[in-house]
Amino acid sequence: MNDLFLELTGVSTERDAMRASLQAAVGVRRGGKIYATDNGNERRAFKKDWASLIREESERYTHPAEPITDDQHCESIRRIIGNLSPRSKKCLLNEHLRWGIAQKAFNLYLKFLWRLGILRVPPPHCPVDRVMLRAAGIDGSWTQCVSEQQYMEWIGKLRARAGTPGLSEWEYKVWLDWALAQQRSKTGCAKDRCANSAPASMIQAEGNIG
Repeated sequence: MNDLFLELTGVSTERDAMRASLQAAVGVRRGGKIYATDNGNERRAFKKDWASLIREESERYTHPAEPITDDQHCESIRRIIGNLSPRSKKCLLNEHLRWGIAQKAFNLYLKFLWRLGILRVPPPHCPVDRVMLRAAGIDGSWTQCVSEQQYMEWIGKLRARAGTPGLSEWEYKVWLDWALAQQRSKTGCAKDRCANSAPASMIQAEGNIG
């Protein structure tokens, strides 16, 4: 499956998708610190649990009998936070995984599964990050979002900005435009040359945006 987003992020498998999703969620530089410890073993155990919970929730999206609703999607994020935070109190800053960090990892993972062809239909939401907030003229920091209500207000504004054909498709195009612009500004290369270079660092660059 030829997909420019997958090429630009260096993702070709589900395992790649999980790695990139977690990295984009935790690899932020602007106010996005989530760890309370520098213990490498504790961090690895935390990420392993996190990945397991994301995979478990994503199974509901593979062959849904009906479209996933906003409430059902937010419930998945709530379960991830609710199950993960108590297990990782010593590892997490303030003993809690923030909503903004949790939605970024989960939504991005679902986006990868969609582009890999594992999901038959687009995810109900898109990864909410600075690129998307800026595209919709929203002043906010996804890394500091601790409220489901705030998140859903953003989703509503993003949907209004997206219009037709829908949120996930709009986000896909906006992200590609942003990624290619980032490359051109750094390398001065032509659009098709940038696309063919397929730098795996693009998803890390996105993760560094608070």
